[in-house]
Formats: sequence, C-alpha cells, structure tokens
Amino acid sequence: MKPEISDASAYENGWKHRLYLLALICLLIPLLGGAARFSETRTQENGAIEIRNPSVQVSGKSMELTLPGSVRGLAPRTPVSVSFTAGPEQGDALFLHPVYSPLDVYVNNELVYSFGKEGSYPAFFIDPPTGAFSVPLPRTGAAREIRLEYRSPAARNAISLYAPVIGSQADILSFLSAKYALTLILSVCFLLMGLLLLTASLLFLRFERRGKLLRYPGALVFCAGLWQFGENALSVYLTRLPSLLYPLAFIGLFTIALPLYRQTMMILSLQKSRLLRFFLSLLEASVIVALALQLFGLVPFSRSLYWFHFLLPLSLCVLAGRILLEAVRTRSGYAIGFFLAMLAIVVGALLELANYYFRFSSITSLFQICLLLFVLICSVLSFGYMSLIFMQTQRNIEMQREIDVLERSIDAQKEKNNLLLEHAEEVRRQRHDLRQHLNVILSALEAGQYEEINAYVRELTERIPVNRDVTWCDHPVANALLSYYVSSAEAENIQCEVRAQIPATLPHVSDGDLCVLLGNLLENALEACQRMNEGPKKLTFRARVQGELLAVTVDNTYDGKVRFYRGKYLSSKRDAPGTGLQSVTSVAKRHGGEALFESGGTTFRSNVYIRI
Repeated sequence: MKPEISDASAYENGWKHRLYLLALICLLIPLLGGAARFSETRTQENGAIEIRNPSVQVSGKSMELTLPGSVRGLAPRTPVSVSFTAGPEQGDALFLHPVYSPLDVYVNNELVYSFGKEGSYPAFFIDPPTGAFSVPLPRTGAAREIRLEYRSPAARNAISLYAPVIGSQADILSFLSAKYALTLILSVCFLLMGLLLLTASLLFLRFERRGKLLRYPGALVFCAGLWQFGENALSVYLTRLPSLLYPLAFIGLFTIALPLYRQTMMILSLQKSRLLRFFLSLLEASVIVALALQLFGLVPFSRSLYWFHFLLPLSLCVLAGRILLEAVRTRSGYAIGFFLAMLAIVVGALLELANYYFRFSSITSLFQICLLLFVLICSVLSFGYMSLIFMQTQRNIEMQREIDVLERSIDAQKEKNNLLLEHAEEVRRQRHDLRQHLNVILSALEAGQYEEINAYVRELTERIPVNRDVTWCDHPVANALLSYYVSSAEAENIQCEVRAQIPATLPHVSDGDLCVLLGNLLENALEACQRMNEGPKKLTFRARVQGELLAVTVDNTYDGKVRFYRGKYLSSKRDAPGTGLQSVTSVAKRHGGEALFESGGTTFRSNVYIRI
C-alpha cells in the first residue's frame, strides 16, 4: 500500500518531520559523545588493572602478543599459556573473559579454577560458551605467579585472548560498567521496546488489521537487543548464564534481517519482487540450517557466523537498493524516508562487521547506534503512516454510516413509492367500481327508492379506505427519512412530535448531505431512546427555513449516561468520538453552519444550522 496524502496533510507531516529531525540531532549528539566517553578504559581511576603484555606461549613456544589479541592457525585444543605476576597490593580477584576456550587458572602452580569442563555446558555446543567471571585470589604476603592455561576452540582455528583484569570485586564491576554498560543499557532498552511494540501490535489488531505492521519493527528491535545482550560481557558476568546467552545472541543476530524484509515488502507492496523473495527465503533457510547444525552438534553457531557475516550485509544492501529503486520509480516521499532509515542499518552492519575483523574502534555499539537512528526515523514514518491509517479508518466508518443512512432513505422512498402504486391501483379499481355504483344509484333514483339510496351511500362511505400516509414536509428526501424513522420510533413505543418546514428544493445543499445530516440526527435520537430501560421515551424534531439558514433541532430522551472527552461526545459503542455527530458537524461546517450538542437531565438536544 502506498498512502496518498493531500497537500494539507503533506504540509502538516512536513513540519512534524522537521521537528523530529531536530529532536533526532539533539539526541544523537549526547548519545555519540557518551559512546565515545564510555569507550575509554580507565584502569587507574577505579583501581582495576588490565594485564595487556603478559608472557604468552603456544604449544610451549613463546610469542609476543598484546592483549586483547588473537592467535590464528591453531589445531583444535592447542594449549595456549598466559602467565604474569601479581603483587599482593593489586587486589584479591581476577576477571577473565575466555571465548569458546576451556581454561584452567593456576596461582603459584596450584589449580584454583576451571572453566569449560565437559559436562558444564550442552554437548551440542562443541566448544564452551563465552565466559565472563571473576576468580578470588588467595591472600599471600608475597607476589603471586598466575598462569592461565587455555585450549583453543575445536570448531575454530584461532583463539581470542582478552586481557585479564585484577582488582577488588567492586573495581572489576566498575571496570566492566565503564566498558560495557552503554551497550548493555541499549540492549535492554531494545528488548523492552521490542516487547512493547509486539504487545501494541496484538492490541491494535483488535481494531485494525494493519496493526500487524507494528509486529515487524518490534521483532527487529527485539532481535537486535537479544543479540547485543547475549554477547555483552557485563550481562554474562551479572547473569552467570553463559550457556543460555550464547544461543540467544546468535539467534538474535541470524534473524535480525527477517522482520526488515517482511516490513519492507508489506509497506511498499513489494511482495511480488522475485529478488526480495529469493533473499528472504535464503535468510529463512539459513537460519533453519544453522539451528539444525548446532542442535545436532555438527557446526556450532560460532562457525555459521562466517556465513551470516557474508549473507546479512549482502541481503541488507540488496534490500536498500530495492527500496531506492522503488523510491526513484514512484517518487514517494515515504519510500525515500524508508530508504534513509534502511541506509542507517546498512552502514551500521558494515561498520560492525569491519570492526569485528579489523578492530579499528573500541566502540562496541556501532550497530546499536545506527539501529537507534533507524528506529527514530521509522518512528516518524510509522507515526505518519499509522495516523493516515487511523484517519482512513475513521473516514471509512463515517462513509459506511452515511451509506447506511442513504440506504434507509432509499428504502423509505421505495416504501412510499409502493404505497403510491398501491393507491393508484386502488383508485383505478375504485373508478371501475364507481360506474357500477352509479348505475345502481341511478336505477334507484328512477324507481324513487330514496331510503335504499341513503343506506347504500352510507355503506359505500364506510368502505372507502382512510389515507394514513403523512406528508411531513415538501422535500422528498427529508419526507422519506422522517417517514422511516417516525415509523420505526412508533414501533418502539416512542412518542414522536414532528414539525418540519423544509422546501421542496434546497439549491446549494445536495440530497446526500441533507440525508447524512437528518439521518444521523434521527438515528442517534432513536438509538438513545431505545437504550432507555425506564421512563417515557420521546423524540421531537423541528426544522424550518429562516432567511438563508435551515435550522434543525432534535430533542430526545436518553438514560442520562454520556461520555465526554476533549470537547467531544464519545460513542456508546467504542472509545472514540461518535461517528454520527462527527458526520453532522462535518456537513454543517461544509455549508457554512454549525452543530451544537447539549445534554442535561434526561434530554439530549442537537442544534444544527446550515446555509442554503
């Protein structure tokens, strides 16, 4: 669906869009500044010390390596030793961050901790998950010789080594917070935002099918939050659930492009695009295959990651290119805005991928920052789109009500026409019978049978049907509506009083507008009387022309219950302004008039005037 917006709506959305961009810039400046500030490692301020240049041995051979770093070209389970000396004044805990590697910790040649033993994680993982924990160091008066014995991953030919951190538990927590807190906070915010949007989509579906559009941004943000939360060292350290966070992180990453494709294809009506359908199917199949391979212990997520490092950026670039092509082809401002939002995702994904392999920046939340930019831009587009949907839905309700009123007017007019046809047939039949009656009377006169003539005429008079058809006013549409609703009201034992002086023609008011105006007033009055459980029910209708104005007043009894919000009466059927009253007000304003509604006691009054 490609929404079309009128000039007035486009102008209104334009200033709202500029306001959002200004707010966006104001938010991004402190956000980026905060990201840069939190990326610094403050080892001396909080008391924690990183060991960046320990002694490293691979299979017994020494090598120089500055941590964090990696050693490549290793056979599975190659022993890698990291050793250093820690003085007693340097704290009483050691923070370690092994990545898919079993680890034994020795202090003065004594084993004090083991991580990644078989049985401590699911067998189908192949390698242990990434850990983040602190090991209490024994208190001794002399320096401690610390040796970390790693064994390289079985599923990768490289091992990643992070710098050990020494300090008190509080110092270690402060160190991790300074380094990973921003990413953790953003990931939690994304998780909550995703849940909120997913919940909102379920609630919105009760009123509008297009509410499922909220499902895809919610799933996108939730997947991003899941990925970042699962791989965050601080979240692993705080939750102590590395085996659970390991699959959650990869599932969030692998599925992140799926809701993007779904949302784009639905909003821009690209469901028939073969290219997008191919990549969507490829992404879905890749996720299923990766899950199956991990579950059966054949290929872990950490190796499937290399395929997704190629597939995800490629699919995002293809999606952005297709959106750009659609924007150029249709010249749709909505498609252009969506392309700009998509561009932020593509740039973020490419920067995150480059940083993963080349480590050109210590900022670990590049993709999250770009995703936040995407969410902000999409919020502007979604706000405009959902507002348009809401307005269209309201207009459809109004149009349906107007159609119902017109149909009732047509039914009333058909009923009146049927009565006229019946009357015409009755007159034709009576004209035929009249000849016979006159012949009888003429014969009786010639015979001087005056008493018989008197009795016969009396009998004929009693047999003449009484015309019960009432003409309320000269205007045919108004008369038909009044006939219909008065008949319906009397069937409900509602007392009616009608005084209508509406001329046969109203030059500047169409029959449709007059039908909507009178029909909605009478419909609301009738429904209000029907809802009454006790007390007399009464409906009073008055209409007359005064100069250039047609004034209409409708009084009806009601149960005394009204809901009023922001100057408007709410519908008795839903939590929204009454559609009938809105239609009446719209017709009145369109014809240079006004509609006023008053409630008090047990009477509801509608006063409307229009220029004719």
